[in-house]
Amino acid sequence: MKRFFYILIFISGCKEVYTPHLKNANYNYLVVEGNIVAGNDSTIIHLTRTVTVSDTSIAQPETNATVAVES
Repeated sequence: MKRFFYILIFISGCKEVYTPHLKNANYNYLVVEGNIVAGNDSTIIHLTRTVTVSDTSIAQPETNATVAVES
């Protein structure tokens, strides 16, 4: 019975659209994502620029950039 109750709560949980009030600033920060892997494995770094929260497009990669990883 207890298990049924938890499943019922999970299925009918509260779902509301949350729309935060954000200041729409036009910053163009560089975003660096990746993991530095020691050894012979590949290290992959992704460079993109920030977009506004309301922008539904996919972040475009920063092209023609050079990345150097130093120890």
